[in-house]
Amino acid sequence: MQFTSSELYLLLNQVRVGHPVWLARADLSEACLLRAYLRRAILVEANLRRAVLSEANLRNADLRRADLSNADLTGADLSGADLTGADLVEADLRRANLSGAVLGAANLHRANLSGAHLRGANLSWANARRANLSEADLRDANLMKVDLGGGNLSWAVVQGCDLTEADLTGVDLSRADLCGAKMRDTVLIGANLSDATIHGATLAGLRYDRQTRWPAGFEVAGSGALLQE
Repeated sequence: MQFTSSELYLLLNQVRVGHPVWLARADLSEACLLRAYLRRAILVEANLRRAVLSEANLRNADLRRADLSNADLTGADLSGADLTGADLVEADLRRANLSGAVLGAANLHRANLSGAHLRGANLSWANARRANLSEADLRDANLMKVDLGGGNLSWAVVQGCDLTEADLTGVDLSRADLCGAKMRDTVLIGANLSDATIHGATLAGLRYDRQTRWPAGFEVAGSGALLQE
């Protein structure tokens, strides 16, 4: 289902009077929804490819399996939103609020989440290869089994984050705050942790190699981490 500009205008004005808009499976590709009020909107399997949603209010929206590839979501409020299985390939999520959002099994390949707020978010099983999470707030987030290979988490706050069995091969974690992070069985082959803070992190079963760069002065021996030759 594809909407005209006038139909979208009517729908968005309807939601402002308290009725969550229903746009499941709608074709909104390349739509301009700048600062749109879509709180609690039903957007299951909607086509939002290349849509402009910067600074939109998508709080608690249902975006399961939605196509948001190459979408502009800069500064958008997606807190509490359900993005399970969503396609966010190369989406621009800089400074977006994803606190408490569910992104399980979402595709975030090459997505830009620089400066995004992801506190308490669930990204388990997500594909976030080569994603940019520099300066992102990931405190207490669930990143179990996430694939972040080749990604950028420099300067990110990852305190208390669950990275159990996550793949961080070749990830830039320089100057990241990993205090209290759970990194049991995490893969850190070729990762860069120079100047990172890892006090209180759980490293049992973590796998690293001789290309892995640790913070100056950190004694990996006795940490439970396993050298992979």
